[in-house]
Amino acid sequence: MKKNILYISPNFNLACGVSKHVYTLLTSEELKEKFNLYYITNGGDAIFKLDKANVNYRIVNFGTDTAFHLDFFNNKKELKKFCTENEIDIIHSHHRYPEFLVNTIKKSLRLKTVVTVHNFVKGLKHFSYKSDRLIAISNAVSDHLINHFKISPDRIKVLYNCVCNENNTFESKKEIKEKFGIQKQKSILLYIGRFSEEKGTDILLKAFKLLIGFYQNIFLIMIGGDKDLLLSEVNDIRSDRIKTFPTIENLAEFYSIADMVILPSVSEGLGYTMLEAGLYKIPFIGSRTGGIADFIEEGINGYLFEPGNSYDLAEKIKFIIEHTDVARYSALKLNEKVLRLCNSKNYFEKLNNIYNLLLAET
Repeated sequence: MKKNILYISPNFNLACGVSKHVYTLLTSEELKEKFNLYYITNGGDAIFKLDKANVNYRIVNFGTDTAFHLDFFNNKKELKKFCTENEIDIIHSHHRYPEFLVNTIKKSLRLKTVVTVHNFVKGLKHFSYKSDRLIAISNAVSDHLINHFKISPDRIKVLYNCVCNENNTFESKKEIKEKFGIQKQKSILLYIGRFSEEKGTDILLKAFKLLIGFYQNIFLIMIGGDKDLLLSEVNDIRSDRIKTFPTIENLAEFYSIADMVILPSVSEGLGYTMLEAGLYKIPFIGSRTGGIADFIEEGINGYLFEPGNSYDLAEKIKFIIEHTDVARYSALKLNEKVLRLCNSKNYFEKLNNIYNLLLAET
């Protein structure tokens, strides 16, 4: 008989790497063949994807932006009821509050618990990361858990997030650019993610402004947020040099026309955009931080700049513009690494092993 696994994560949104990862788990044929999969979230703009994929999910009203959870007891009661009704065997959480919540009920229901740690958080050491197993999405995140939270390395498994190789057939780059109102000769700089200082979008815009006077054909596409959030930074950039888009479900067309992908985060556990740049064989620039610095080998499979340094970022963009052959070779090396370390088949096999080892424990 199949065992039952419950995933929990907040804010199931399109512009969210955690949501993308959880969705990959929930729709995995490899996992569904072995387990019954369930999901709890508190909402988000991508719920329609769960409906389309026939995911068994429930919306529960829990907050994540406060240290004091007034709804804790209601959340605990509802979670306990859900687990009892569905005979849940393992709960796999993807955020600290749900992780804390599930570990308060695991003994009474004799559950096993797993948490995937996606970011570098601090504080609340006494309440954090009590799960039976911790999955760190990079060596940098693993080191943070060991050094800051004093977690035993024996409880941690490093698993880079996986990406699925899609077979997409597109019209020519020229036609895609015309579709989005971009001149065919433009070289595309692509950013995908939230528009925020944490994600370094202000640094990206400053670097772009430094370059547009010298390179007439560079064009910046930014996807994943409200243009109004960037209004003060973009209002002096001509509209024929930049386009912003809200969150978009299918990003493959944009990757197909990109000449480079940039991830300027101040802090980053790993970065799906980096992995997808590798999947699509696009030259990549990222800030020298966290999982990006862990994954990228400077000048070999990508390029790194100092976080928050727009001048350094501009230099790396300039290098790719002026050394296209070298940059394309780095993209091929990144592709090789992504396919080797982020292969979905291998990922699900390793995750399946973690689940089975937990279930075998008494």
